[in-house]
Order: sequence, then C-alpha cells, then structure tokens
Amino acid sequence: MNSSPSSFVRSACLSALVIGASFAQTNPPAPKPATGGTATAQPAQTPKPTPTPATASDLLTQGKLSYRKGKFDQAAKQFMAALKLEPNNDEALGYASLTAYQLGNHIQARDLFQQRADLKNQKSSVQVFCNYMVAMTWWREAHEVIAKYGELKLPRTTYSLPEKELAMATQSIASGLNSLKKVLATKSDYTEAINLQNLLHAEAALIATDEDKAEIERKASLSALRQAMKFQKPVTEDFGAPTILVGEFALTDEEQEQIKDPMMTLVEGARPLTRATAVLPIIKIAPAKPKGTGDQPPPTGVGPGGSAVSVGPGQGALRPSKTEIMQLKGGKAKVEVLISRLGKVVFARILDGPAATTGPALDAAKKWSFSPPKFEGAPIQVLGVITFDVQSVGKDAKGKPIPATSPTSTTKKNPN
Repeated sequence: MNSSPSSFVRSACLSALVIGASFAQTNPPAPKPATGGTATAQPAQTPKPTPTPATASDLLTQGKLSYRKGKFDQAAKQFMAALKLEPNNDEALGYASLTAYQLGNHIQARDLFQQRADLKNQKSSVQVFCNYMVAMTWWREAHEVIAKYGELKLPRTTYSLPEKELAMATQSIASGLNSLKKVLATKSDYTEAINLQNLLHAEAALIATDEDKAEIERKASLSALRQAMKFQKPVTEDFGAPTILVGEFALTDEEQEQIKDPMMTLVEGARPLTRATAVLPIIKIAPAKPKGTGDQPPPTGVGPGGSAVSVGPGQGALRPSKTEIMQLKGGKAKVEVLISRLGKVVFARILDGPAATTGPALDAAKKWSFSPPKFEGAPIQVLGVITFDVQSVGKDAKGKPIPATSPTSTTKKNPN
C-alpha cells in the first residue's frame, strides 16, 4: 500500500524523535560549573618523580664545597656519608680525616688517617703523611691534657696530673713516637716528623716522675730539635716547623724574670713585650616599655605586701625600672700560643676555662707580642701557655661600672 507524503513526514519526524531521545539518554549534557559552597572536581595530580639518591661522588663534591667555605661540621657529615657508600674512596678518606682533625675529633681523625694509609696499593708518600698525622693526633691528645694541669709556681711550671690522665698522656706519647718510627723509616729527612719527635719527648719531660727521667727526655727533645733545624724548609709558621715547648708565661715582668723553666732558659728572646688583659664584658639590660604606650609609664600591678610593681601589658611579667648590669661568672682560662720567629702570636687556642672566659682570653692572647726567639743563635718558634684570670669588671669610686675593655700595656723590652 502506497503511503501518502504526509504519513511519510510523520514517520520521519517520529524516527528523529526516537533517535534524539536515545542519544539524550546515552550522552547526558555536561554538568554546569558548581556555584556557592559546592565542591569542585580536582584535576588529576601528576605524581612527583622519586629523587635519585646522591652518589658518593655527589656527596664528596658537596663536602669539598662546604670545606672550602669553612663549614667543617657540614663537610664532615657529607664526607662520612660518601664513605658509607664507598668505604675505600681515597679522596673521601683524605678529606674526611683532615676535617675531623680540623674539628679536634682526634679519635675519628686517627682512625680515618690509618684507614687511608692501609688502603691496598696506597702510595708510599700518602702512607708517610697519614702515619705522621696519626702521630699528630696522639701528640694533641697528650698535649691538651698535660697543659690543662700545668700551673705556674715560681720559679717554674709544675704539672700534677690525676692518675687516669697521667696514664692516658703517657700512652699517647708512646703511641705517637711509635707512629713516627714508621714515618722516619721511610723518609728520614721528614722535618715535620722529626720536630714532632721533639715535642713528644718534651711532653714526656713535663710529666716525668723524677728529675733524672725528665732530663733524659729533655735531651732527646733537644736532639730531635737540632736535627729538625738542619732539614727545615723556608720560614713557615705552623706546628711542623722547628718549635721548642716551654711552660707558662707570666702576666708581669717581675714574675717573668723569676721563671727558671728548663727549656725557656735555653731560648734567647721569647720574652713578653706587649701584654693584654682579659676581662668579661658588661651586659646592660635596659628598662622595657610596654608596646603601644609611647612615653606613658607602664601599668602597675600589686606585688608582694601590696607594693606596686611595673608589669607588661597583659602579661604580669616584672620589668626592670632602671638599667641593670649583668655580671658574668669569670674564672681562669688557659690559652695555648704559638710564637713565630718574629715574636708574633700566630696561633691561639683555648685549652681550658669557663665558657664565658674563652672569647676575652683568646682576644687578649692575640694581642701579646714577644722578642724574636732564637735557639743556639738560630730563629725558632716557641709554644707555650698563658693563663688569664678573667673576671667581671669592677666599679669606680662613684659606683659606676668600669668600661669593659682589654687594655694593652707595653712593658720594657727585655731581649733576654
């Protein structure tokens, strides 16, 4: 049966509606953006790449950069992290051992120097240097303990070590001398090692139980010193150059002239020309004003017994009503000084003393100067100790604090 045009149109329209309805069911319209407090869909997060672990080479490079900047604590951690990954890395061992020594970690430095020396196929020159540095750590341990217990009792410095410290110092000296035997067996003209022999024997003389033993050690010290002076290089200012170890320097000319130190009497010069005193600084605490009050007096509260006290805004904390002077606790501070051939203090280091005294004592020690030291007519370095009695500054007749300065006093120049 033939369909009329109108029926065809109706059929086509019906089909279109059916198809459109079907399309609408399977493909709903995109949702409208949320408004108000409705949560929005978060875009998919791209996962962050996992960081690549640092290699031993990376850590070594970082450590060397820290070392050059003087950040030794940080450098030490980076070098040790590198060694954890590569225990036999020669360069890392070299830097790690020197950094530990720089920080005064004698035991760790000694272990690292020894580990580097014992590496398979290690160069002979590196072994010599490492064994020398092992001996240096032994001397440092002994020297720091012995010097700490030194006391200037005219006419000389005496050393009274407790039994435990005496045993430790004696063992350190013996171990240091043993390490130097290995060095000199390979390189007999190693000036630094010969000079270190001199210093170790000099330390042994200071703690000898009787004068006969002390004299034997002093002779051994001077013998090594003379040998080191034969091989010495151009003028240097460090512990490797020929150095004579003496006791403590006096704080006045009168006391210095009374000193009969067995080694100091052999040195020409090395007498203090300029001295500086060490004093604790004044710390002033100024009265505080409450915030936002300008020149208005602080609010008051009621203290014990009904007295009015100044308090902070809303805190109730007591505030000083006038400038207060805070006195720090002083004490004796021992400073090790290395005196150059020209009589200048080129190295100063705290050996012992309360924390508050270390800064003033170091500053004062660096201001000292000496007549140029000589031994048997030749220029030489001198290593000794200055003990400062660092106290709080006093007050003048009117009760005002004396300014906290470190005055330098030039004494008469005594070439002997």
